[in-house]
Amino acid sequence: MLGSLIAVNNPFPFSISGFTGLTTAQIISFFIDFVLFNFYVVLMVIAMASFYFTSKPRHGVVRTAAIWHFFAVIWMLMAFIGTVWAAPAEKTWLVLGSLSQFGVSQRGINAFISMGFAFIAVVCMAIGYAQASRQNRAIREQVLAAI
Repeated sequence: MLGSLIAVNNPFPFSISGFTGLTTAQIISFFIDFVLFNFYVVLMVIAMASFYFTSKPRHGVVRTAAIWHFFAVIWMLMAFIGTVWAAPAEKTWLVLGSLSQFGVSQRGINAFISMGFAFIAVVCMAIGYAQASRQNRAIREQVLAAI
């Protein structure tokens, strides 16, 4: 084993280049997927935190707006599944040498479908925020009327 390490021509035998052998389109697809996945993680955290805070009872009343945040979590799970479905690991979303489908491969189209799922999740969160605000106002008015 030690003899095989000495015979390596690389001056840094333990260095790893994750992009060795990948084309430019594959590297670009990797970075797009990295940004997209982290964006989905942020949206998932926001949806779950919103569900947690919206579902807590206020003045003995449970707000029903939390169901919209739950739906957003479900749609974000679908978006995560969509990124796995697109699976650009060492594949590419881009077809640089072709004008078919505007240079986007089937994997890229699958990723756009997962972005649609994420958009639906954002809409569900917006509806949940609006409904939670409306319900907070109604609860506050009931509490003030009871005093």
